[in-house]
Amino acid sequence: VRSSAASDVYKRQVIGSANSRRADYQTALQLIESGRIKAGAMVTDRFPLRSAREALDKVASGEGIKIAVLP
Repeated sequence: VRSSAASDVYKRQVIGSANSRRADYQTALQLIESGRIKAGAMVTDRFPLRSAREALDKVASGEGIKIAVLP
């Protein structure tokens, strides 16, 4: 993943499994926002955006469970 243009747009996206319904996401986000669930504790690895390729490789290898790529 490479990007250097100032006009590039980044967005946040929630991606889930095929077995989740829209209502499940709404409930999960409410629990996270309220602080009842600590989502950060579920993330096994964090990578800066410049290391997105490394993050994807870790996912593909099966080494990471929940990996976040941060801007």
